[in-house]
Amino acid sequence: MLRSKGKRLVFVTNNSTKSRKQYGKKFETLGLNVSEEEIFASSFAAAAYLKSIDFPKDKKVYVIGEDGILKELELAGYQYLGGPEDGGKKIELKPGFLMEHDEDVGAVVVGFDRHFNYYKIQYGTLCIRENPGCLFIATNRDAVTHLTDAQEWAGCISTKLAVPSRLTNLKTVQHYQYTVGAQWLALSVDLLNVNH
Repeated sequence: MLRSKGKRLVFVTNNSTKSRKQYGKKFETLGLNVSEEEIFASSFAAAAYLKSIDFPKDKKVYVIGEDGILKELELAGYQYLGGPEDGGKKIELKPGFLMEHDEDVGAVVVGFDRHFNYYKIQYGTLCIRENPGCLFIATNRDAVTHLTDAQEWAGCISTKLAVPSRLTNLKTVQHYQYTVGAQWLALSVDLLNVNH
């Protein structure tokens, strides 16, 4: 009905577990024809935010989150590590143990993560504390989510990671997402100019 009246639509979500392409497939299963250009997920917003600040292409992004963030970073041309792949990694805490981390990581992006573990939190913390200028970017700051109708579940862990002394380093793309989403709707701007 809205399209028949000449209205443009944008579907906005702070769920970063899927990319725009993955959300497009989900809409298909619901019988809706929605293009990727009409989907503004926080996974895309994180990549678009990095693009908007001219995040260097030679820097890497460490992801504490799921596949949606990885796919959007890849489409934007950014190098990344972490994500679900680090979900099975463990740390053996013993005297003298020193955990190595990649000094080329210039941003840590945090989203909802069903494969969260201590390895990821330590790796992200090391990057933020020890890599000069490393950004700390959260796809959302929701304390809870509703994965089932039985109870509330823990949401994005970004607020748990935000140590008070480092709060000035935390950037949340949610406000950016809604602001730019409104401009995007009004101006028909594709932030990444990605053709699929």
